[in-house]
Amino acid sequence: MLRTVKGDLICAEDRCRTQGFKVGRQVPQKEGVLWLKRGPRRFVAAPGRAELRLADKLEKLELQVELWPNFDSYDLRIVFPDGEAWAIDVKDWKDPFLLARKVKPQDPPIASDPPWTQAYFVFPDDRKQQRSDYKRAFCNYTGLPKQIKAKFEKELIKDVKRKLEYASSRS
Repeated sequence: MLRTVKGDLICAEDRCRTQGFKVGRQVPQKEGVLWLKRGPRRFVAAPGRAELRLADKLEKLELQVELWPNFDSYDLRIVFPDGEAWAIDVKDWKDPFLLARKVKPQDPPIASDPPWTQAYFVFPDDRKQQRSDYKRAFCNYTGLPKQIKAKFEKELIKDVKRKLEYASSRS
């Protein structure tokens, strides 16, 4: 998201400040442009880029993928050919400590409806580049139960492929 400050375009979000940005089409005010406050902009209008990217990768592996099951109990539910289901809750926060404080220590911290056998908190890969200890910092402050793991996107895809390979070798 870009905004104007004293006539200059600046990025309003941390991700484009670190990755850079391109100016797109400028939209005249007469077209009814609305500017959302940061919360709704971040969590309602522009969420899901990581979830959609991940869903696309998982669908290419021929898995059954459901986005935001049960009205967003978690972000993605994947079902393997053997019927096993995994829950994925994508977390895209700049600060892993603030994220860890936000994750509720409920039992389990990822909703169990719809049911799953394995669950993951998944972080976009670029968060690792921004902070190499991101996953460690998150895990140290959440105390996740053993059936819930924290992974970066690439690590999750490796786990999925490993499970698929194992299943195909048994059949």
